[in-house]
Amino acid sequence: MNVLLVDDQSVIHEVARGLVRKARRGAKLHVATDLEAAIALGRELDDLRLALLELNLPGCAGIEALTRLRAALPGVPVLVYCGNHEPALIRATLDAGAAGYLSKSTKAGAMVAVVRLVLAGVTYVPSEALRGAPKGGQRAPRLPTSAYSSDLTARQSEVLNLLLCGLSNEQIGRQLGISENTVKQHLHCVFHAFGVSSRSQLIAAASRRSVRLN
Repeated sequence: MNVLLVDDQSVIHEVARGLVRKARRGAKLHVATDLEAAIALGRELDDLRLALLELNLPGCAGIEALTRLRAALPGVPVLVYCGNHEPALIRATLDAGAAGYLSKSTKAGAMVAVVRLVLAGVTYVPSEALRGAPKGGQRAPRLPTSAYSSDLTARQSEVLNLLLCGLSNEQIGRQLGISENTVKQHLHCVFHAFGVSSRSQLIAAASRRSVRLN
């Protein structure tokens, strides 16, 4: 299995190589430092299962880089990672078809979990994307609340995403600023929406229901 990294910072290359190895045994990381090289390399690789894209590339950056990479490598999920935490940017990348958005400040263990999820077909959405979403007459971004279940609220989707990253109930509560008991209440609703009774069943069900954003 091959993974393509698109990043011009050499310090990131070894970090990403370690993450990919931990996420999937036997996976090989191939590096391109600009978009044109990434497209050429991606077209040559057999069994390309994932592309990791840094948005701030020389020559072509932002949503344009994501759009062009997806068009050139159809069927290959693109996981965006960036140092920018702005909810509007996260939503824009997801709306443009990214398979997920990963912050560079994310802890290594959580990064590995996100890569595994995307490889399993789950569209990963960080909790920041669900904050400050447009209201009223503005067009709402196509966030994958419905990618999991149309019955989930925004908060329940946040709890689900953090659970899929491997966080405990206590950690989820700290991350979202809510009590552990409230986390359990949200999870009860999520379990019910998916018709499951355990975390392992929920992860499997979320993977099966994942929907790509086009």
